[in-house]
Amino acid sequence: MATMLKAHFGFTTAGTRLLTNEEATKQGILDRLDWLVDGTAAGDVLVLTLSSHGTWTVNRHGDENPDEELDGRDEVIVPFDYRKDHGLVDDEIAAVLDRVPEGARCYCVIDTCYSGTATRELGGGGCACGEEGCGAGLRSRFVSPPVDVQNRFSPKKGWRSRRATRDDAMNRISLSGCDDDETSLDIPTTDGNYGLLTHTLYQALEAGGWKGTVAGIYEAVKKNVVIAARAMSHRQTPQLHGPRALRRAQLFR
Repeated sequence: MATMLKAHFGFTTAGTRLLTNEEATKQGILDRLDWLVDGTAAGDVLVLTLSSHGTWTVNRHGDENPDEELDGRDEVIVPFDYRKDHGLVDDEIAAVLDRVPEGARCYCVIDTCYSGTATRELGGGGCACGEEGCGAGLRSRFVSPPVDVQNRFSPKKGWRSRRATRDDAMNRISLSGCDDDETSLDIPTTDGNYGLLTHTLYQALEAGGWKGTVAGIYEAVKKNVVIAARAMSHRQTPQLHGPRALRRAQLFR
């Protein structure tokens, strides 16, 4: 993704930060998010790409915000130093990205399990299965929550039918690997394993000559991911959230 952004979208090495493996701790990611947002002005283009495992925890807000996390869960990104109660919660990501000023364009690609609303403080679904139970033995990007967390989970009645949609209130585009009740797959290639969403997004942009609106690229990616996952007896549906004005914009520009 970093190479693609520099080769085809005008990003520079100085304007790019890459965290891999032991560098991608929770604090390391939060520090880089601060770096990404700080000093941003109208007209700037920001891109956050994250390829990792995902999990969930019981909503830390409880009933304090009844319109948020209607499924009773917080979606969690798994950093390198993940341990119980030390994941990167969707609320923490949203708190930083909410600082992006008006007039700047921010694009987020989140390729993890349970990532549907990963930058939006608005939860979706979730299942309590372990990795073995998802994707018919395929490698999915899921880390099972601690047993005591699973045992404390009690979803709010009717959460799915009442799930809020506030996309036009967002200041960013979020393209995520799957819905909040699904897992995201890795796919083997000649160069190693890649996240299915990330790999398919690259292919769609390449096929379009590195041009395309957010909405158009999303539709192509969604179609191909769903087909590929279905061929592997898996359900994975990429999600797009963000305001209509940004959906009409050229992706990453």
